[in-house]
Amino acid sequence: MRNKLYLIELLVTLLLVGCQNTSKKETTDVYVPSFPLVEFVRPANVNPIITPDSATCFYCPLTEDSVAWESNDTFNPAATTYGDKVVVFYRAEDRLGKGIGQRTSRLGYAESEDGIHFKRERYPVFYPADDCQKDLEWPGGCEDPRIAVTEDGLYVMLYTQWNQKLPRLAVATSKDLRTWTKYGPAFAKAYDDKPFVRVQENLPELHNVIGSTFFQHIFQVGFNRYLFKRR
Repeated sequence: MRNKLYLIELLVTLLLVGCQNTSKKETTDVYVPSFPLVEFVRPANVNPIITPDSATCFYCPLTEDSVAWESNDTFNPAATTYGDKVVVFYRAEDRLGKGIGQRTSRLGYAESEDGIHFKRERYPVFYPADDCQKDLEWPGGCEDPRIAVTEDGLYVMLYTQWNQKLPRLAVATSKDLRTWTKYGPAFAKAYDDKPFVRVQENLPELHNVIGSTFFQHIFQVGFNRYLFKRR
C-alpha cells in the first residue's frame, strides 16, 4: 500500500514539474515583430555626427537680427529618407537664454548618402516665424521633431511648440522636407486644448481623437517623447 502511495506521489510530482516547465517555456518566449530593429552597431570614431556650431548665423524674422541659431546645443533628432539619402532633423538652441527651455529652438537639416557622414544646411529649415503659430512657438521655438511618411509621399512631422508658458504637440507636413505647412496643435479640439495631466487615463480617448492607423503610429512614437519632456 505504501509503495502504491509512493508511486502516486511520484507521478503527481512529475506531472506538476512538467506543467511548470511548459508554463515557464510559454511565458519566456519572446515576440519578434515582422519588422525588428535589431543588431545596431555604433561606428567607431564617428560620433557625434552633429555638434553645436557658433559660426552659422540665421536672420531671425521675429527679432529682426542675426542669431547663431545652433551655437549652444544640437540634440533630439529625427531621421527619415528622401530619395536615396538619409535626412536628419535636429533640434538646435541658440545662446540667448540662461538655460534649457529659456533659449529658442529651431530645427536643422542634415543629409547623408551612407547614414554616417552628414552634410548640414547653414540655416534652420523649420523655426518660429511671423505666422499663425507665432503665439505658440515664440520665444521658446520648435523642438523635438518626429517624422513619418505616408504611402503617397507626404512627410508628417510632430514637434513641440514651446512659447515658454505651455508645451504643445503640433503637426506640420511637407513633400520635400524643406517647405513645410504648419497645422498647429495636434489636439486643439481635444479637452479644449488643455494640458494632459492624467495621461494614462486619457489614452483611449486620445486614440479616438487621432483616428487613422498612421496617426496612431506617429502618436506612439512622437507623443511619448512629448509627454516626458523635462519641464
